[in-house]
Amino acid sequence: MFEIESSLRTSLSRYDVNVKHVLPKQPNFVTGSIDRAMLAEMLGEPHHTNQYKKTDIDSKHVQRLSKFTVSQQNQILGICPVDDSHAWLSILHFKGLVLVNRKGVVTKTVKTNFSPLRIVMFGTANILMTSCPASTFVYKLSLHNKQVTTFADIGPHKALDISINEWDEVVVSTYTPDIVVLNQSGTIVRKVPCGMNGWCIACLSSGNVAVITSSQDSLSITGKSCTVQHTWTGEINKGPNVGQMQLNKMSRDKYDRLFVPDVSNNQVYVLPRDGTQATCLLDQKHGVVEPTAVGVDTCGNAWIGCRYGTVHVMRL
Repeated sequence: MFEIESSLRTSLSRYDVNVKHVLPKQPNFVTGSIDRAMLAEMLGEPHHTNQYKKTDIDSKHVQRLSKFTVSQQNQILGICPVDDSHAWLSILHFKGLVLVNRKGVVTKTVKTNFSPLRIVMFGTANILMTSCPASTFVYKLSLHNKQVTTFADIGPHKALDISINEWDEVVVSTYTPDIVVLNQSGTIVRKVPCGMNGWCIACLSSGNVAVITSSQDSLSITGKSCTVQHTWTGEINKGPNVGQMQLNKMSRDKYDRLFVPDVSNNQVYVLPRDGTQATCLLDQKHGVVEPTAVGVDTCGNAWIGCRYGTVHVMRL
């Protein structure tokens, strides 16, 4: 204790006690925008399991929350909702992706050296893309640094539509009877014969895959055993069966209901997970013309993109 006291008496005298004490600058807020991708990468996404409850589809009760047209005024090829208020869009002949809010305001644009075709979120900070015209490559966009890299080359197959299954595997349609399955590193782990040339696909939580055929006039549910469990060709639960159809980029909600746009009939059909009789989502009052892509957000709202760049956001 005596040694410590002696040391303190010696060392304290070296400090200048006459220096004016300056308080640190108080923190303040500055204007700017939130980097949603960086926040999601740091903190993760909110858990949306109980975000919305399953409601029966009734076109009379469907409410349009908003409608807007993108400046490119070209066909919407893919819609990838981020949450209930923002979605990424891929647009015909546009070399890049745009992030829009529900009012149609573009909040972010990412340029690419090709035109993206189908898009899907890969984790919380990446988007996987195929290209238009179709190539053998699957691309990955990092939302953190806006860099586009090659995720996989599935040649000789050409990559068309893309989906993520419950095991975080990447499932790719190829316009052939083979569906290619990749792991998270982009390595081909298996090929699934689906019995028909696949155009659009959607992975279901059961492990089954919904496949729209290349003729775009039917939808099949393929099971884990690579056998077709059911084929839907236009059966409606109310009214006569649909005639000629041109089905396009579909999406599913957390209840495994498939939302399938039909360009020819200005309609979006909702199919249960077993792919049996469908329900019509839209009524003529909604004014949806030639829908080409659907995305379902975390609140169960359906974002419907159309041929001439119009997007409708519908609440069930």
